[in-house]
Amino acid sequence: FPLGAVLATENAASGMTAGSHGSTYGGNPLGCAVGAKVTEIISDPAFLADVARKGAMFRQGLESLVARHPQVFESVRGEGLMLGLKCKPAPTDVVKAGYAAGVLTVAAADNVLRLLPALNIPDEDIAEALNRLDQTASTLADAACLHSSKNIPRGGGARIPRVQPQQKAKRHEPLPRHPQNHPDRPSGHDRQRPGDEDRPQRPPQGHAR
Repeated sequence: FPLGAVLATENAASGMTAGSHGSTYGGNPLGCAVGAKVTEIISDPAFLADVARKGAMFRQGLESLVARHPQVFESVRGEGLMLGLKCKPAPTDVVKAGYAAGVLTVAAADNVLRLLPALNIPDEDIAEALNRLDQTASTLADAACLHSSKNIPRGGGARIPRVQPQQKAKRHEPLPRHPQNHPDRPSGHDRQRPGDEDRPQRPPQGHAR
């Protein structure tokens, strides 16, 4: 039941005469009666202890979801029954996937999925919520695997470029050097120069012309 209220000092309230201030959810007898009863219930130590127990049970289940779906959830935040799941994908995508699983959540800042059940939520509803969040995470994980598999080339893995081995430069062996007195080396007089074949040959020295 919605109930609105405003707090003010006595000096400020003195100027708020009847009719000078209005509230959509404040001032009516039914709303005030409901508000007073709710305040009485949530102030009971036994009720608060049960809220703490449910919060611990819910958090433990969420921690298990993080362990089972590390590609979707990163960590659990919050206290009591005001909890959140830090998501790796965009939280709006998790919210949309949750619609198909029949669970309603809210996207918050810093990639967090906000979870705010009622303080008097039954244990069975907590278990059902965890089950549907598990289905949501499985759907997102399967979609991510399908998307990544489309980017892998055929053959079962990423192609690695083949590196060609560097070719060693050929070594040129030096030409053998003939010693001066080598029998196969022509002497200076016996060498034939370019154009010698067209010149008249001179007789050997020591003979008459």
